[in-house]
Amino acid sequence: GVTHAGYKVPADKDLPSIVISAAEKKTVPDPQLLQRCQCLIGSLMFATNARPDIQYTVSQLARCMAWPDANIEAAAERCLIYLIGTQDLGLHYERVADPKLFGCSDANWCTRQSTSGCAFKIGTAIISYFSKKQGHISLSTFEAEISAGTLAACEAVHLRSLLASLGYKPKGPTIIKIDNTAALRVAEDPVMHDKTKHILRKELKIRELVESGEVKVEYVESLKNFADFFTKPLPRKEFESFRKEIMNDTA
Repeated sequence: GVTHAGYKVPADKDLPSIVISAAEKKTVPDPQLLQRCQCLIGSLMFATNARPDIQYTVSQLARCMAWPDANIEAAAERCLIYLIGTQDLGLHYERVADPKLFGCSDANWCTRQSTSGCAFKIGTAIISYFSKKQGHISLSTFEAEISAGTLAACEAVHLRSLLASLGYKPKGPTIIKIDNTAALRVAEDPVMHDKTKHILRKELKIRELVESGEVKVEYVESLKNFADFFTKPLPRKEFESFRKEIMNDTA
């Protein structure tokens, strides 16, 4: 059973290595273990709709739903315990005079297939967020970051269209903040360079959206990039700081 005093963060720093280990082994699990893990992780996936603070953890666990092991089950239980201990938390929206849509993107290049993280905020809390495994192996941090930036730019187009359909057409381009200067330069520069010629054209879609005026990219310090929240397990202090910013956590 799940019994513990509680956890302050949903994932341990070793979560990525645990997931990689399970994915590489692909051991056929015990049917009961498989059922327990799939039910638990599936329930956690549903909870991410209102709890962005577990999005990264659940995204990682979902990669092993077909071949979970005891470590994956323990990591999923830890996430559940964290939720039980923080039931009073949620997205908290407040009315503001002139809300602006803006987002941040980031990538974690420390795994074989990088993880893209993105979040968009309007007013006091985020309205869209994701943590996704990139479909290709990036050769550098820059390449992983530009791929994440393109995903964020495409999400910005969708959100702009959604707001316009609700009668709130955005004024000017939507700002996306990136903490990688090389990715920032490539997003703004339409000229192909040696370091980008091997990158798939779809990964450079962000350039077209910058040129069209729908998106504008700006630099942000890594410590202020709240998309980092969706790319890796964070220490408690950093985790709680970002959680307060993206959820407008008043607890």
